[in-house]
Amino acid sequence: MLGNIKNASQYFSLEQISHIAASFINEMMDFREETIIVLDDYHHVAHSIEIEHFLLFLIEHMPTNLHIVLSTRRKPKWESLSKLRVQGDVLEISQYDLVFSPDEMTYILEEIYQIPPTKQEISKIYQITEGWAIAFHLIAQQIKAGNSLHVVLNNQKKSLKDLFDYLATEVLSRQSFIIQQFLIQSSILDYLSPELCDEILEINASNEIIKGLIDQNLFIVEGDNEYYRYHALFKRFLVNMLKRDEAEYVKLHRRVAFYYERKGNTEQAIYHFMKIEDFGKASVLLSKFGKEMLESGRLQTLYDLLQNIPIRYKQEFPILFYYQGEVERYRSRYENAKENYEKAFERTEDSYLASVALEGIARIYLDTIQPDQPAGRNSGYAEERLGLYGRFGETG
Repeated sequence: MLGNIKNASQYFSLEQISHIAASFINEMMDFREETIIVLDDYHHVAHSIEIEHFLLFLIEHMPTNLHIVLSTRRKPKWESLSKLRVQGDVLEISQYDLVFSPDEMTYILEEIYQIPPTKQEISKIYQITEGWAIAFHLIAQQIKAGNSLHVVLNNQKKSLKDLFDYLATEVLSRQSFIIQQFLIQSSILDYLSPELCDEILEINASNEIIKGLIDQNLFIVEGDNEYYRYHALFKRFLVNMLKRDEAEYVKLHRRVAFYYERKGNTEQAIYHFMKIEDFGKASVLLSKFGKEMLESGRLQTLYDLLQNIPIRYKQEFPILFYYQGEVERYRSRYENAKENYEKAFERTEDSYLASVALEGIARIYLDTIQPDQPAGRNSGYAEERLGLYGRFGETG
């Protein structure tokens, strides 16, 4: 085979390549020993017609003692693969076969690293890594080096620096400038769709770009109804890159927030306003949308939003105190609920809000009264609430 290559010109015709492949096959048949050929990072040469022709000829006439391992980000679209699958002559291992499950992570930490993690810690690690072996290994190494799991998980930028450097060098830098921009700018989205990306990034080629990313298996996961998302760690890496340009980061989040507001997805709009600390706009929307969140049972989401809004905005929109009081009363945090109901009552000039705030206070009284206690035991509390109502009447 080497002789055929040496005698050939610099460029090979497909006929010559078939002849070279046939010579290689004959030599392998004469060799007879089991042989494995590993082609790593095949996606870097997959565009070559000559290489593909050689491989397809080889696969079609491959002797039984020869096995090929093909490692690639882009799945080959060879018709012969279907035939090989039917015959049981191909073993396909996808990225989903190479991820760790939570149980496997637990086993590795306990048995290899002698670290007994809690279920909550394993859940957090899996949420961050999605079972990606390299990322999990880096976290485990940080813990083995003496860092607590809490420190590692709460300082991911430092603990996963090597991984982020790898993503920058081996993944992002190998993409065209247009693809790099798309990846970085679209990273602020939790879920991607061609329509949404076109709107936010002000382009009209998102569908083709996303399909190209999927073909490369570039840390993108396909969901239902043409929705996609980035792998959690890849998204985190891209967002860190975007934050280097603070003005662009703020502009894109604001653009997304207004998009979702127009579409009626108020919760997502609030989320993006909160990301850029536009608490004023977030408070306006939450003051209108909070009731729906309460009625639909999204208490934790509502409470998390309220906890992150500075008090001066709640003073400007006192209904936010009321919403917080409602969540706390549902969770039997009566003292906190009472305090927030009273703040809502004292800050508002709206009679309806004042009345429901008082109703919340009354419900606390009903929730906490003990039937076997003397009535006088709680009379002071009731009189105090009536006094509040009297103060409201005076301000009216």
